[in-house]
Amino acid sequence: MTSHQRQRTARGVRPRLVFVLLVVAALVASACSISDSLTLEDPNDTRPERLEESLDGDADSGTDPDAADEPGGQAEEDVLPNNPAPGQGFQVPGPHPALAELGGQLAITDQADVVVARPNGTERRIVDGSSLREVIASQPVWSTGGAFLAWSAFGPDEQTVVVLEATEAEPMVSEATGSPVYYLQWRPDDLGLVFLRNGSTGGVEAGTLSPGEPVVPFSGGQPFFVSWGPTSERLAAHVGSRVMPSTLSLFEPEFGGASTVLSETVQFSAPDWLDDTTLIGATDDGLVSIDTETLESTVLVSLGAPIQFVVSPDGTQVAYRGFDAAAAIGEEPPLLVLDIASGETSVVLESDAVAWEWSPDSQRLAVLTTAASLAGGGISEIGIVPAQTEEDVTGFQWAFWTAEGQAPGFYGATPAHEPSSLEVTSYLPFFEQYAQSHNRWSPDSSAFAFAGTLTSPDGEMFSGIYVQIADDPSTFSLVSEGQHVTWSTSGLAAGVSPA
Repeated sequence: MTSHQRQRTARGVRPRLVFVLLVVAALVASACSISDSLTLEDPNDTRPERLEESLDGDADSGTDPDAADEPGGQAEEDVLPNNPAPGQGFQVPGPHPALAELGGQLAITDQADVVVARPNGTERRIVDGSSLREVIASQPVWSTGGAFLAWSAFGPDEQTVVVLEATEAEPMVSEATGSPVYYLQWRPDDLGLVFLRNGSTGGVEAGTLSPGEPVVPFSGGQPFFVSWGPTSERLAAHVGSRVMPSTLSLFEPEFGGASTVLSETVQFSAPDWLDDTTLIGATDDGLVSIDTETLESTVLVSLGAPIQFVVSPDGTQVAYRGFDAAAAIGEEPPLLVLDIASGETSVVLESDAVAWEWSPDSQRLAVLTTAASLAGGGISEIGIVPAQTEEDVTGFQWAFWTAEGQAPGFYGATPAHEPSSLEVTSYLPFFEQYAQSHNRWSPDSSAFAFAGTLTSPDGEMFSGIYVQIADDPSTFSLVSEGQHVTWSTSGLAAGVSPA
């Protein structure tokens, strides 16, 4: 998703880190020749202005592709075994044997095509060769149970949502949508999807579809964020407007889109569910839970705008970042995890958290941050990255945090890399929404997949889909070409071949 205009909040700007990410994306795009047509124009145009903060800052804060060649002043023995670090005997490894034991399937966006593969890159098959027929396929999303894969296909004469049964070679149905769809989310019961598309009169139009049934629009607004309720009977939505206050509302698509307004002070964010009847959202009061039966709300954390949050799959924890009223202007807030039952919080990262995503078992959190933050934040003390200074390290890393054990903390990280331009332009700016529908973790929560570019000492770039068992850097592997990946959270086990 992209934005044409952005709402200015009291705090005004995103952390400069996200703008640095955009600079990285431009570099990756030039190296990988990723088609600009892959990114749909999204009229969710009130995203906070925080993307722009470093426009007036130090130009050296961007990622320099040549800086990846620097050894960082570390002896070779200081680098974790088989953990590729640019400038230190770097090589891109092929699929590690351990990846063959992982379950589920990867859905990969590769240029204009949708590709399905095993976690180790084997049995790779194009399920929509859109590049062969002047159609762009995008936004692949697995159903909750992993039995189906849906994606958007659009071109001069085609605007459809395609649904594939995971064990089949050919799509089972293709539903016409009238205009390009740029976001999809499955119902928890796998019987249909909610979609967002460009409205006929502007803005965002939301609707539902089920295979073999007509498309049913039910609301519109600008911006528009959605979340299916656990029972699949209701949707929660943040509905924006140019002339009216944004609202947090409940919709019943099967009953003509009847809606109930829960809050009129909602912030720019996607709502989520803690259980069948309890919503969580960001309002002017902070993070609040709302009982959808009584409409009573409870402030969980008092915070100022902007607030970003992702709820764990089991609804017991919230990873969030927001501005404390006492914080200095321009001071970036930490990433925290709130335990809903106890009200206790744990600090995950003091600054520079770009995006985060819970594992399916709700015990682990993947955090995208700068490699400099990891090197300078004490994480090197437990052996995840070489003990380098912030000035020595460039790029971004997914770091893996858990609250398990005696003390919460990080237990692994990927090598430094540059996220793909498709990730930067379409997924990462809206990671809270995509965390509810698109998953990078393996079904057993042990491994992680991402799209990006690593750079060798001689400046050669290796772009594609990478997979790593989170706590074993020796398993880090390049498994496929592609610019985005999502992993089925359940479904086929290792060793089971599709029909």
